[in-house]
Amino acid sequence: QICKKFYVGDTVDIDALKEKGLLDQGMMYVKITSSNEMTKRLTISAHIFERTAAKMILLTGGDVNIIAD
Repeated sequence: QICKKFYVGDTVDIDALKEKGLLDQGMMYVKITSSNEMTKRLTISAHIFERTAAKMILLTGGDVNIIAD
C-alpha cells in the first residue's frame, strides 16, 4: 500500500501515513509489514519492521529508521 501512495524518494513517517489515509489519526505506533514487493526507494520511519519488510526497503535503496520512544 505504501508504494501506491508515495513517490520515489519520499520520506514516510507517522504524519505522512495519516495524511495519505494509511493510518488512523489516533494511531501513535507503526509496524511495517511486508505483503507485496517494494518497488520504490523510500525512507520509512516506524517503531518496528518485519525483517522481510526492512530487507525489501533496503534492497530498493531506501532507508529504515526505527522510532524509539
